[in-house]
Amino acid sequence: MREKVSAGVERRDEDQVNASSLNAETQDPYVYMELQLRDSSNNLESSPYDNQVYNGISKRKAYYTLVQSVDLSHIEPSSFNAASTVPEWQFAMREEIEALHAQAFTQEFDMKDLGQLNYFLRLQISYQSTSLFVSQTKYIKELLDKVDLQDSKPCTTPCLPYHRLLKDDGKPYSHPTQYRSIVGALQYLTFTRLDIAFSVNQACQFMHNPMESHVVAVKRILRYLKGTTDFRIHFQPGPLNLQAYSDADWARDPNDQRFVSGFIVYLGSSPIS
Repeated sequence: MREKVSAGVERRDEDQVNASSLNAETQDPYVYMELQLRDSSNNLESSPYDNQVYNGISKRKAYYTLVQSVDLSHIEPSSFNAASTVPEWQFAMREEIEALHAQAFTQEFDMKDLGQLNYFLRLQISYQSTSLFVSQTKYIKELLDKVDLQDSKPCTTPCLPYHRLLKDDGKPYSHPTQYRSIVGALQYLTFTRLDIAFSVNQACQFMHNPMESHVVAVKRILRYLKGTTDFRIHFQPGPLNLQAYSDADWARDPNDQRFVSGFIVYLGSSPIS
């Protein structure tokens, strides 16, 4: 009697799964066991997963660490989340992705696999066993060198408490282009340094006509970065719960009496906005 497996493969009830020796041809750091089928006479059959081709992509054999008779229809997960909890299916999904990169994408597009991402658009990515960190340490050091504050004395906060910048406070700054360049560089840092977002936003409001007092505020931000160059954002797997926090002060801006608001959004335990 034959039965249908959800993958579209027919097999006999009495088929047995035999774990063969390790596949010596692969160089992957994972251990695979070859799936082989035997009929009722104990004759070795070729695996129904051998030599399957989908959309021009040659897939490798399916590998399992099972050494006893099993019903494959009970093994195949019904969802991605279920598959991600089974090591054998994790390996199979990784093989699928590698096959797509190696054959389909490289043939269709001019692209090259550069390996694991470590530095991209001045973002540094470091990996741990179950999480990763994103930082801009190198970018901060380059910025401090650019403004000649690499030897400055660090400060503990990016701005003074309860202090707001005024649009006509003091004398106009003699190099407004330099001010815009530095503040623009600080804006790019807010991708990973949420702790300076409010201070940088204040400095951005006076790009058209910066004052000397505004330059002092920007230097304080840079001195704060000098002492916190190694701060990073931590991303780790967890429940996909979306949480948002916000706050605002009503009509507290001394320049136009508008309210100032702030927010942060978490996906699980990882900040995303």
